Amino acid sequence: MIVHGLSDFYGNYAGLQRHNVTLVIRKGGNMPYFGGIFGLIIFVLDVIAIIDCIKRNMDTNKKILWCILIILLPIIGLVLYFLLGRSK
Repeated sequence: MIVHGLSDFYGNYAGLQRHNVTLVIRKGGNMPYFGGIFGLIIFVLDVIAIIDCIKRNMDTNKKILWCILIILLPIIGLVLYFLLGRSK
């Protein structure tokens, strides 16, 4: 075997071999569809909450904060808005 610098003919560097690893993750059943449908439902509810928040008669700063909360934390922000944000 002829070694050229730190690399030899097979691509070994200083005695360490490179390995190609392929990780395969399989989801069983209809789980990908459930995740997509759940995500779509959350998205639609978030849009409804943001529209409701914008139309509501409250301070502009509160509207902005609620919209940011709903966008950054879609599920938690949605629940908090409908529990706390809509009350007068």
